Amino acid sequence: MTVPLVSAWSYRAVSRFDDMLIAFAEGDWCRTRKLIASLRAHDPGDAWQFELEIRDAIANAENTPLESTIAGLEGWIEKLEGISPGLYALRVASVYAHYGRHDCVLELMREAYRKSPRSPVMTLDLAQAEIRFGDAARAEQLVASLDTGTMPTNAAPFLDWVQALIRKGRGDADAGDDFRRAIAGMIDLGAGASYLQSLAVCVADYALYCMENGSMSDKVDEMLVTVWPAIRAHGEKTVVEKLSRARPELGRE
Repeated sequence: MTVPLVSAWSYRAVSRFDDMLIAFAEGDWCRTRKLIASLRAHDPGDAWQFELEIRDAIANAENTPLESTIAGLEGWIEKLEGISPGLYALRVASVYAHYGRHDCVLELMREAYRKSPRSPVMTLDLAQAEIRFGDAARAEQLVASLDTGTMPTNAAPFLDWVQALIRKGRGDADAGDDFRRAIAGMIDLGAGASYLQSLAVCVADYALYCMENGSMSDKVDEMLVTVWPAIRAHGEKTVVEKLSRARPELGRE
């Protein structure tokens, strides 16, 4: 859900940021680290620098123990609470997710929501965490609490995605419609670099849904192959494993 914190920068800086987002989404950690290093000179504010720190922490996860990674981020807590209550917890949750610590992801998402309960971003992100790792009934309550009339336009596909996961969990036949709306909505946002990671994970969820109910098609398979590097880098481990077993050739793509 995180929207890039880009404002009145030079075209070169914005272009480099987009390059970093693509490298990050596809799990090209070496290139991601190099681009982050070059972007640190551009300083629109603390929230921007923290976003770079979060992505750098994930890009360095293969070389750094989780405890050291989190210790390196804790200095941001006080600074960020004055900017956006819950932002620290929300973004650090993504670091824990990369390390596979889903218990901490859920705890931090709940903390972020408690601090900003009126934020559609916090609400949708917590609902998705609940449906994946926590209480499915709570996820439904969170979705029901949303005032869709005041949601930003770019939140609509994420609401469709959460609803798809809820309906998939219930075994509803129309979950596929929600997945397709979510995917189409992310594509229609017209910001490929910004939403590539979310799009890939949503495609993974949809492909797994199709495989499990026997509705897999060539079109879905094509989408899966296209975003597989991002799925492999950011998808939930169990989902990636299931997709890899069902389609072993993905490992050679």
